[in-house]
Amino acid sequence: MSSERSPSATSRQPSSTPASPIPRTALSTSALPVLLLLASMCTSTRPAAVVTLPPMPRHWRNNYSDNVRPKFLRPILRATFLAFCLIAYGQPNLETQWRIMHNSRSFEEEKDRLTKNVGTVNIVATLLLATTATFITTVPPQAGIIDYNRRGPYICLLASFGLLLFGIIVGSAAQFFISSCTQDLVRDTLMSTRFRIWVIMSSLVYPFVAIGAAASANILGLLITAWASQDRIVQVGSGFLLALPLLLLVLFLLIISDFDSTTNSDGA
Repeated sequence: MSSERSPSATSRQPSSTPASPIPRTALSTSALPVLLLLASMCTSTRPAAVVTLPPMPRHWRNNYSDNVRPKFLRPILRATFLAFCLIAYGQPNLETQWRIMHNSRSFEEEKDRLTKNVGTVNIVATLLLATTATFITTVPPQAGIIDYNRRGPYICLLASFGLLLFGIIVGSAAQFFISSCTQDLVRDTLMSTRFRIWVIMSSLVYPFVAIGAAASANILGLLITAWASQDRIVQVGSGFLLALPLLLLVLFLLIISDFDSTTNSDGA
């Protein structure tokens, strides 16, 4: 037998020479600080931009310390301004409204809120108007119990009807205007002077005041009718019905009395 190996057998044996390693690209140590700096800049959170609110103008404040003559009008104007702010905006002053005038999102939310408030007042006024019109145009079924067609009660019902009618007109106009006004128009034009602020707040307050006055006239007319009734139960029951809203009114006035001291302490 021949001692020579076949070429195929020789090719199957592993080579004793080690394979050369795959070259790797070495990262320069001088580039590490730059990469770390870039990574920290990408992952860092940028601080939010701080919007500086300009100071509220003096004519927006409830300040009648030295610019009103005679002096006895100053507390009256302060109390009226406070009441108007509470009824129109639900706040004892206009500081919240001043912040809203410099924020577009808050302004849109405030528009929606005021529109809904005035719309609710208009709905209540419409219901009271229909009820009052029913009393005016109908004859009482039992004149011996309640006769609201007498002169005194009928005048009260007519006054209530007129107040409700004009309250609905002003409220509808205010609701339409609020829904279509812009932020710059309100801040820079409609509330640019103290007189214009009073006019704007009066347009928001009048529907509420008109409904309150109309409801009071309506209740007064019905109470006069009840007290003149020949039925003893109607006379006594009308007194109890009057006591509850009067009690709630007194409690409400006691609650909001703290707003006046808060406003004065702020120097508004």
